[in-house]
Amino acid sequence: MRKDDLKIKMMRAYCMLIAVKDYAEITVKDIYERAGVSKMTFYRYFGNITALEEEIREKLLSALESFVNILKEAQFNTDIHETLFNMERTLSAFYPLYSPLATIKDKPLFWEEIENKVQTEIKQTFMDLYALSNEEVDFLYAFLMGGGAACITEYADNQHTASSEHIAAVIYKLVFYGLSGLIAKEEKPGAARSPEKRRTE
Repeated sequence: MRKDDLKIKMMRAYCMLIAVKDYAEITVKDIYERAGVSKMTFYRYFGNITALEEEIREKLLSALESFVNILKEAQFNTDIHETLFNMERTLSAFYPLYSPLATIKDKPLFWEEIENKVQTEIKQTFMDLYALSNEEVDFLYAFLMGGGAACITEYADNQHTASSEHIAAVIYKLVFYGLSGLIAKEEKPGAARSPEKRRTE
């Protein structure tokens, strides 16, 4: 197995562990056993857990920077397949490390820097490019990190005949008719409703 693949296995193992175990209780042994590698392999690439965390930090920051560049370049790139492939490649490096960490209460020390990067780079880029509000960007980012990532991967990895515009329209219908109904069910009695909803009553 390649050096980078081994390192990624151990980094992902750490991120999965931190989602189910107290941050301060994770040991080197926990990590290499979860990754399915030897103790010697861990110390060959990481001197300690702090070094592993620094590697995760650098990988996340690098992926975020790459994603911002892809978003900006997408305005001028007429090859939608190339754009989606680049997005999928970046998200596949970012999401497995980011997702487990985003769900836990006690986060690593570097997490604040990652979240600041997300706020100031990714979300601000969406706002600038598409004239979205803060609230709209929050939902867009949530979709992108979840369902959006899966859709991009599916389109980039397979030879679909449908156009990207058609796929986008289908996703819009699914979100509009499916998600809007689910959100409506979650609304609390007496909660404020949108002007659009009030006008139809």
